[in-house]
Amino acid sequence: MNSNGEDPRNVKKKTRSSVHSNGVWHPVGMRLRRGVVAARPSFVTLGCCFPFPPQRLVWTMFSSSLGEASLERAASGAPPDPGSPPPPLQDHTAEIDALRETGALFYARGWSVGTSSNYSIVLRRDPLELLVTASGKDKGRLTRADFVCVGPDGQPTQSGQAKSSAETLLHVAAAEDENVGAVLHTHSVWATLLSEHYGGQGGWSLAGYEMLKGLAGISTHETSEHVEIFANTQNIPTLAEQFRQLRNDAPERLRHGYLIHKHGLYTWGRDLAEARRHIEIYEFLFECEARKLQYQR
Repeated sequence: MNSNGEDPRNVKKKTRSSVHSNGVWHPVGMRLRRGVVAARPSFVTLGCCFPFPPQRLVWTMFSSSLGEASLERAASGAPPDPGSPPPPLQDHTAEIDALRETGALFYARGWSVGTSSNYSIVLRRDPLELLVTASGKDKGRLTRADFVCVGPDGQPTQSGQAKSSAETLLHVAAAEDENVGAVLHTHSVWATLLSEHYGGQGGWSLAGYEMLKGLAGISTHETSEHVEIFANTQNIPTLAEQFRQLRNDAPERLRHGYLIHKHGLYTWGRDLAEARRHIEIYEFLFECEARKLQYQR
């Protein structure tokens, strides 16, 4: 018996599957806290080593040092009062709340931490107008005032709004395609690492994965998806023009999204639901690719 009066032979089994004072231990090694899946930091490190037999591998989307803190905050922090949108935004509450929900989800997954990332929805086409997240806002705790309406030049359409994201013009460039209704940008660990690994060759292809069928227009795993990688720059107008030029010259290289070197992922969809699905598909595939590279070392 140990100090808790338990047979040590049963402790291992208990910690993997029984009710714990802080939540429930999932059989595959994930802990559920207040409805949020949290990574067990003793098992996972950045770079994801696998010291256990295959049946005991712990799956996580990001490092424990990042993921545990992010998920704990999302689980325990009281959600902010959404408040009322300022006058320029009062007709767009539904769109704002949809992007707020997206931010909370991506923050909890570790894809939009440290006020990184930005999201947008197309409000109208003629002239083009987008609802975009404001600059420097915590994406896990967005309020209804943390957004701005911008025109085709990326500038606010009315006064009295917050400052738009520094990368607004990248959203505008993507939304110039009439088939795009929402644009999402995230900063995940896997996207950042893969963009560094493949950055020197300008991109690579994802091929043979069943999950590719989650990208719009793909109906079989017997296909490949090119992932373009642009050089990172703080000159956003230049980057937006590079995107437009490539989309015009080789649209097959920008079917669903792209990476910016050591920066993050941009993707889009006909509506917000499709764009969110594309983020999830890309992130799943990026993790598969990164882990495969680790196995090959």
